[in-house]
Amino acid sequence: MNLKRGSVLPDILFEDDYIIAVNKPAGLLAQRDSTGRESLQRDVTDYLKENNSANDEPYCVALHRLDRPVSGIMLFAKSPVAAGRLSDDIKHRNIRKFYCALVSPAVETDSNNQWIEMQQFIVRRRDRGYIVSKDEPGATAVSLRYRIFETYNSSSLALIDLISGKRHQIRVQLSSLGAPVIGDKFYGSKTVIGEEIIALHAHYICFTHPITHEHVTLNAPIPQYMLDRFRESPAFADYNAR
Repeated sequence: MNLKRGSVLPDILFEDDYIIAVNKPAGLLAQRDSTGRESLQRDVTDYLKENNSANDEPYCVALHRLDRPVSGIMLFAKSPVAAGRLSDDIKHRNIRKFYCALVSPAVETDSNNQWIEMQQFIVRRRDRGYIVSKDEPGATAVSLRYRIFETYNSSSLALIDLISGKRHQIRVQLSSLGAPVIGDKFYGSKTVIGEEIIALHAHYICFTHPITHEHVTLNAPIPQYMLDRFRESPAFADYNAR
């Protein structure tokens, strides 16, 4: 297959006539922006164009965001009907997204791997999120659930059930625990993984297919730079083999 110069064959997790799900690498923009930089949306559009026998401009709409340094599942609609129905599901929180994050320092918890819910308020200032009181002007309520699956040396693996889904939300809320995502210098990490890479990964997504109405669960494998951090931990190796 010959894609346009500069494009990359996307890592496809699922595709049919209505939707396509792709595993976004860290460091790549999820959607087109005004700068014209490389983006996953452009790569997927080029891929669809090369596979479109009618030679029409393909319909390709990103249904949600992932920050540039975050990896994992991105869902795109290939038709207006699919886009409308899935957008409604996202709006009404009928699509569930689960992330995994490596954080440091390790999170101490007595919850015995139980889910812990965090309900907080975020305000954005100059493209950065801050945890504030509910009375702060511009404050938005956010919530997520997390559980610490494994702690090894100075790091913990957190599994996150994202409930509200605001920009930078996971990064801000984990940082408020005193345990920022590894590599996320923007929110307090002292560790560097690589250029535009942090240890936050969109791992699972669960949704109802907009046309067939079947339940769909998709999984994007954990990237190697996160595996390496826990490679000597038996519990983490068992988790990733699932």
